[in-house]
Amino acid sequence: MEEKKKMFLFYVSKNRAVLLPKYFMLNHEMAMLRKIIHNNALTQKLKLLEEPEHS
Repeated sequence: MEEKKKMFLFYVSKNRAVLLPKYFMLNHEMAMLRKIIHNNALTQKLKLLEEPEHS
């Protein structure tokens, strides 16, 4: 799993990924998705971006 600036990439095999554009989600949904991924990932190969600070 890897997070880019505009999308999430979920690798289903070495050369295949499912793309999920970030504009499909609200900010709180992205935060929830990051938490779910972090808590349930079976690998240490996660590349998540830092969550923006709320002011």
